Amino acid sequence: MSIPVKLLVDKREPRARPVWEEALRKRVEAASEILERDCGVKFEVVATDMWDRDGRISDFHEILRDFEEKVDPGPARLAIGFCSPLRAASGCTKLGGTRGPLRRH
Repeated sequence: MSIPVKLLVDKREPRARPVWEEALRKRVEAASEILERDCGVKFEVVATDMWDRDGRISDFHEILRDFEEKVDPGPARLAIGFCSPLRAASGCTKLGGTRGPLRRH
């Protein structure tokens, strides 16, 4: 079974699109190999895009909320967002976050 995924970076991403897209596809492919081996499910990247993160927000959980409100996962079932480095992030205790299992973001 595969889960269609849409990868996004915020518009502050300094790398050119072909560079960030290749890097993120490889990162998701590596995670997908583990997921498939251990759970029988894999990620399939079906789209990539950019999202307009509110640059005034530096709190990790607020960035996640901003992402959920602004990003439509379509045509995928799952949207995975990556932020450019945060200089003064607060509340960032993890490398990633979600509101819970089976959420679309």
